[in-house]
Amino acid sequence: MKNLKLKTYNLKLRNSFTVVELLMAMSVFAILVTMAVGVFIQGLRSQRLLIYLMAVNNNAGLVLEQMAREIRTGYKFNSSGGSLSFTNFEGENVSYSLAAGRITKNSIHLTAPDANIRYLSFFVNQQQGNICNPWRITIFMEVASRKIGVVQTAPLQTTVSSRVLPVEVPGTAPDDEEIRSQCST
Repeated sequence: MKNLKLKTYNLKLRNSFTVVELLMAMSVFAILVTMAVGVFIQGLRSQRLLIYLMAVNNNAGLVLEQMAREIRTGYKFNSSGGSLSFTNFEGENVSYSLAAGRITKNSIHLTAPDANIRYLSFFVNQQQGNICNPWRITIFMEVASRKIGVVQTAPLQTTVSSRVLPVEVPGTAPDDEEIRSQCST
């Protein structure tokens, strides 16, 4: 009977953990939790960074689309030093330029305050004297966020053709013979 009680007692001891085993298990668990929390925090930072970049990119894309719409119906384009000036469909003079990291239209800011336009350039292509080819304007820009710690930039580029041919510009009316001779190729 005494042996039976001793065997039962030994079985109970074998099913329990020692203090050293508990400390080791808790240490391994603490290390794993710390690593998991670190990965989670890094994921949150990456998500926040992507949200900033997406917001800035969306804003710059919206401004780019607004410029493209007005350029399509404009004429008499002139680009110099990172600015573009032309006449829009209503006959108003329009000027797009870069001022303090923001795109402006006639000195009115178009881009959001948190968008930092680092580079803006316009390239106007139209064969001089050829009244049959439309103007083509290529817009180059580099966009970043003004948030501290966000250093990534996104380059954007688009080419827009004016729907107004030089021959159709108000106030310039070449005769039909000149148009036929230049545009009949």
